Amino acid sequence: HLNVSFSLGSDSFHHFTNSSCSAGSSTAEPPKDELLGGLMSVAFDGASCLSRHQSAWYRRKPSNHTPSPYLIRRLRRYEALHKKCGPNTKLYRKAVEQLVSGTSTAAAECNYVVWVPSDGLGNRIISIASAFLYALLNDKVLLLHRTDDMGDLFCEPFPETSWVLPSDFPVSSDMDTANASLPASNQYFAPAFFLVPELGIQIRLFRRAHFDSHSDYIIDCALTKRLLPNKLRSMYYEHATTTGEVISVHQPSHEEEQHSEKLNHNMKAFAEIYLLSLSDALITSPFSTFGYVAQGLGGLRPWLLVRPDDHDLCLHSTSMEPCFHFPPSYDCKARKKVDIGSVAPYLRHCEDFPHGVRLFD
Repeated sequence: HLNVSFSLGSDSFHHFTNSSCSAGSSTAEPPKDELLGGLMSVAFDGASCLSRHQSAWYRRKPSNHTPSPYLIRRLRRYEALHKKCGPNTKLYRKAVEQLVSGTSTAAAECNYVVWVPSDGLGNRIISIASAFLYALLNDKVLLLHRTDDMGDLFCEPFPETSWVLPSDFPVSSDMDTANASLPASNQYFAPAFFLVPELGIQIRLFRRAHFDSHSDYIIDCALTKRLLPNKLRSMYYEHATTTGEVISVHQPSHEEEQHSEKLNHNMKAFAEIYLLSLSDALITSPFSTFGYVAQGLGGLRPWLLVRPDDHDLCLHSTSMEPCFHFPPSYDCKARKKVDIGSVAPYLRHCEDFPHGVRLFD
């Protein structure tokens, strides 16, 4: 939960105490939390923008929302990043040069979100809050293209630096924005962050296979089933962060072989299983119990890397249930082997291992 507060930049606010009302009171007023639970840094000079520290005195009661320790840590980390990459720093000038020339070939050390004003003040404030949350979550630096109609409306929110975009910055919609995002929104788009689906892919090879061809097979499956953006191939291999989509690889183990006898190995494996279970869609390898656990934890019907015919590259499982690979096939009453996948209405043969059966709804 993120609360972003903005202080008005005017220095004309003062704190007044009504002596006639307070004289007869014997209850001392508790000290005001001028730092808003840690949302503001102690590095600020209180005189630099009076309302930054005095705003707490105008609240009749403290906020019911306490910032989490994690949020406070992220804010301090962001402030350090903004100070390192902000305007008039060496890294900022380097980023602008790369942005203008379009010669950036490697991942930039500093990446930016450039906010451009649109419509009324209400729209501007909520879109700034959204843009800051986006920058905070993605380790980017937020810079505001401040126009004359905004002036000194807001205090500088980050110590020892500025969030105002220098006037010589080339704001243009047709530039190559390799290391700068220019969000085109006047809305509070923070809820949209929770609408972005996540895809988990679990790969297990039981026999030798050419890695590149197997990787192409997996990506082709994801593309044809519309589980990934159509630009994935070029985006992933050539421009990992330049087109707006984000791909992150989480692989705690990085081990080529299974070592179930080692505790450390199993801890890493379980971390991978849990990460996969948090996905919105899941692609798994056939016959792998690793993938079965992930789909069960997440309640997901996985896409199986099984080719049912010459046209489909993978198929959608009928169930989130794991496959029972080796069920008994002998019917004691009939005293013969039977098709175990047809003895009950809630049993079917597994798509990834036809000899096995799985429960389905």
